[in-house]
Amino acid sequence: MAHDDPIYVAARRVIDAGLGSDDSVFTPGQPIWTAGTADDLYHRFVESPDLGSGNFITKLSGQLNEAPRETVQLAAELLYLHLLAPIDIGGPAKRALLTKTLALSPEPIAIPRELDAALDGGFARVGTAYLTQRDRQLAFLVRFVQAWKRLDTQELKTTLADPWAFRAVVDSVPVGSALGRGSRRPRG
Repeated sequence: MAHDDPIYVAARRVIDAGLGSDDSVFTPGQPIWTAGTADDLYHRFVESPDLGSGNFITKLSGQLNEAPRETVQLAAELLYLHLLAPIDIGGPAKRALLTKTLALSPEPIAIPRELDAALDGGFARVGTAYLTQRDRQLAFLVRFVQAWKRLDTQELKTTLADPWAFRAVVDSVPVGSALGRGSRRPRG
């Protein structure tokens, strides 16, 4: 993948803004990827699952009702990250989900033009669980951000520079049912 490929550009933005600092992927200069915001999203979304009927966005709307802009935006930015991978979902469907999520914010937020192009691609055919259990995938990402934000400054720098250290942080996050059937993390 070339460094100017939209997916590479988007992934680099997530790494630099969200993981490298507390910055926002969509609204640079605003702290969105903070420990406090991740904890609020965890409380509203992971600790308060909506097990009723309804689609993902309907349930998310109830869970994020009256949430601050930062919490809604972190949820949308994590969904954006989640949607970078699949080539099984078209750009219009990805945009529709993100637009509906961002509409839950008390203040308007848009996907930056330079990040929008990445939604038309993907790099993997994802399985049924990835496509139908979005709530579980998002819950895993929220738990990952919480674990990430617990790293001290030196650990953060080291972990961003070392793929094995990064993997160790990812592996420390409980998978729960994010992988779908069996929920076992692949080996290797």
